Amino acid sequence: MTFGVRSLALTAGSTGGFADYGRDLGRRRVNVSVPGVAALIANKFTVRPDETVCAVLCGGNIDANLLARVLEQVLVRKGRYIMLKVLVMDRPGMLAGLLESVADSGANVVEVFHRRAMWLAPLGRVGIEMLLEVRDADHGREVQKHLETAGYHVEPEGQDTWQE
Repeated sequence: MTFGVRSLALTAGSTGGFADYGRDLGRRRVNVSVPGVAALIANKFTVRPDETVCAVLCGGNIDANLLARVLEQVLVRKGRYIMLKVLVMDRPGMLAGLLESVADSGANVVEVFHRRAMWLAPLGRVGIEMLLEVRDADHGREVQKHLETAGYHVEPEGQDTWQE
């Protein structure tokens, strides 16, 4: 990110860290090219005091992997991605039944990890970790409650466990 754009982001209300750019992406935004940044600096459109503006410049200078990681962090911070751990019987069809309950709750499965050794699960059981996409944090809690009502013991994982 160039000095001018970083300075613009700082004056728009962020503190300048990568996490701030991610938080900014979750708010109302204006995607711009260089002329758009100039228009923003020249006050060619109105930004209310309660709004945050993030000018996104795209082209050969963008690191797609970094952008993907920032967007994933936004999804986690906004409660759109949740990680749930469930212990189920190690029998045919148990994973399918769990995933059917997830589908019934309206969540989308992003990733599933089927773990025996890493969890040191009791014999006859297997640990399932699921990365799920939900509408918002409230929907995430509804999904967890739905699974518990269906008879699964659910443990949420992840968010806010790391220091920045």
